[in-house]
Amino acid sequence: RLPEAVQADGSVVINWRTDIFPLQWRTATTWISWFFILNLFTPLTFSEKGPQEAGRLGMALTVFGSITTVGMSWVNAKFPLMGQHVARGEHAVLRQLFRTALVRALAVNALVSMVFVALVWGLGWWGSPWVMRLAGLDVLLLLALVTVINTAVFSMSTYMRAYREEPMQTPSVVLAFAVGIMALYTSPWGMTAMMSGYALLCAVLSLPWTVLLWRGYLKRGADGH
Repeated sequence: RLPEAVQADGSVVINWRTDIFPLQWRTATTWISWFFILNLFTPLTFSEKGPQEAGRLGMALTVFGSITTVGMSWVNAKFPLMGQHVARGEHAVLRQLFRTALVRALAVNALVSMVFVALVWGLGWWGSPWVMRLAGLDVLLLLALVTVINTAVFSMSTYMRAYREEPMQTPSVVLAFAVGIMALYTSPWGMTAMMSGYALLCAVLSLPWTVLLWRGYLKRGADGH
């Protein structure tokens, strides 16, 4: 919780430099790390494979980024309410609210991702030239997996931020460095290699780390702290 200074007249004074800025810069570091991750692959593909391949990957990343945003709307819409439950110590209600939003976000993103991949496969089977503007099905399937994983990660991050804390700074920075090294190493091999490495890092590094942190917040709520 943010420290608060109570004045003699009962008013509360919050100092931006000591009470707000520490949270802001940690959150900014997290978002900068994810901006780096999500905008790294297309330039590397352009450098190694040319503009056509970069365009196909960029289009695929844009589509699945939009899918992630749509699914996350269920969780983001509940963020102010989650903060209110934290402030009132209503942890059981908070957990139920979050789990409902999380299930909906995961279900929507998983369903839409699979429908999109199936649509691309169907158009390719019919010989539509439109599918040539997108990455191959192997890359799309990997991005669909990453979309579901990131939906879980972003949702749990939102839950933890309802406590007015930013525990995702270190995991995000570490993931950004790991993805950067992986992408530089695998980019000469093409999109599939890069996306395989990205999906692997999300599955074995980002998701378990986030779950571990999130479970700590669930235990905090259960303990009444």
